[in-house]
Amino acid sequence: MRNSLVFIIIILSLLGLPAHAQERPPAILTFEATEDVIVTVNEAEQRSLTATLRWEVINFSEDYELALHAYAVNDWLALHEDIPLRAEEIRSVPLIHPLNFGPITYRLRVLNASGTVVDERFTHIDFTVGDEQPAIAIFEVIDTSPYDEFRINAELAWQVDNRLPHTNIEFDQILPNGQIQPIELPRLSLWVASAGNGRVRPYYVVDNDTIQVRIQVVDVRDDTVYDSREITIPAAPPPVPPTRSDGSTPTPTPTDSDGQPDGGASSDGSPPDGGSRDGRVPNQDGSRFGMFTISPQPIDRSQPVTISWDIDDATQVTLQAMHYIIKTSQPYWTPAAQVAGAIIAGLEAEGQIQYTIPLFFRQGSIRFRLETVDSVGNIDTFDSGIISFQTFPMFFTSSLISTFPPETSEASYQEFENGLMIWRGDTNTVFVLGESEMHGFWNSFTGSTVVIEENPPEALFKPEGPFSGVWHNNANVQGLGWATGPSQSYPMQWQWSPHPVYSMFDATFISIPNGVIRFVYLAGVVESGPAWSLIQ
Repeated sequence: MRNSLVFIIIILSLLGLPAHAQERPPAILTFEATEDVIVTVNEAEQRSLTATLRWEVINFSEDYELALHAYAVNDWLALHEDIPLRAEEIRSVPLIHPLNFGPITYRLRVLNASGTVVDERFTHIDFTVGDEQPAIAIFEVIDTSPYDEFRINAELAWQVDNRLPHTNIEFDQILPNGQIQPIELPRLSLWVASAGNGRVRPYYVVDNDTIQVRIQVVDVRDDTVYDSREITIPAAPPPVPPTRSDGSTPTPTPTDSDGQPDGGASSDGSPPDGGSRDGRVPNQDGSRFGMFTISPQPIDRSQPVTISWDIDDATQVTLQAMHYIIKTSQPYWTPAAQVAGAIIAGLEAEGQIQYTIPLFFRQGSIRFRLETVDSVGNIDTFDSGIISFQTFPMFFTSSLISTFPPETSEASYQEFENGLMIWRGDTNTVFVLGESEMHGFWNSFTGSTVVIEENPPEALFKPEGPFSGVWHNNANVQGLGWATGPSQSYPMQWQWSPHPVYSMFDATFISIPNGVIRFVYLAGVVESGPAWSLIQ
């Protein structure tokens, strides 16, 4: 009898059949949009519409989990957050432009307990193309400032309507001889958003006091130009420094602490704050003047600025930080009312304050407004000039720049079976990074230290220091498993890089002992985010 059973098992094995029942792995049967989606490029960039996705996964059990992502900015953004996905579901998701020349793309994954991908499926939504050709609705200069002896920084605002999927927006300088000079700054992604503001760096032109800058909507497949517009920027080249007969340069004019010649005016006689030489600025109709200064300039966002004012006969004074609205048909400067700290009321007619720029004041420039009420109830407004933020290079090798300087902190780092944890000492923040593939959701907690009684398996380690309390007190964090090595102390560098328009593309860069990690945020949330990646 025993020999007969062995013979049957051998025959089943040769036939490729299981000798006993085994659990079958899950598989994705369907993953698709429930209906045809009508969405243009412009609508997808604004993330104002949704699509309904449906999927069905067979053999799904509690030993597995589903992960739903959208592709954008060369990364996968998690859409499910902390809500578990079911094996069969219909779910509404935002239509997210990938910021490249492909379609809207979603990914569904089945992961096992260790984070390994068991199955995955992609679905795409193509853009709707209308009969109208792309057209430039807005192209104007927000601000200019000197960069070096050859170039200026010019911050531009633009809006392109009826954008086609295979088009891009290009910025050039047209030289007097007709030559075309590229002036865009280096960036990671070729795609340029249909509406936004950003900086270019055109060249001074000898014997000319203006610069000609052009925007074009171009078909990237064959260079067909759909629309083009030019603007003229006043920008006289700086004077050539005089030299002595021996070739040396005379001692320059003494400057104040803000880098301007003594007396507070810039080298061409205009004040650094955009008002008159003595800091006076007109009201909106030019009928009266008030004193209104902001220094230093450009503004270092990590330091407070000094704002001074003196408005005659004012009984009420309100200070407003203004930002430039570009996601409309007519861009304009307006008080950033939705930004905490952007409006300060109840000020005296004369005063001075130290003002810190609100953290989420996004763009590369700012202006201030005083709104006043006089003794008979007349309302007046006094505006400063447009003021640029100082820019800083990233602390690692990169073509990116930020309006925030890099900072340092004591830190520690510990790797786990299914992710890693990082502790930032100056804020006692522990960052928990899930998934070993470097594309998982991340979260943050306050560090705490506890004694972990349970011992890990051989060759693994307990979470140490501030990681121990976070791991011990959070069941989800325990999904990282045990540590694969001891905690390492190191000096951390970190730098916040806000996107000039879209908060969902904000990122923080943090150094770890073996590279640099990029965190992507949820819109308006700084404690967690949909994606992280090891970039160096």
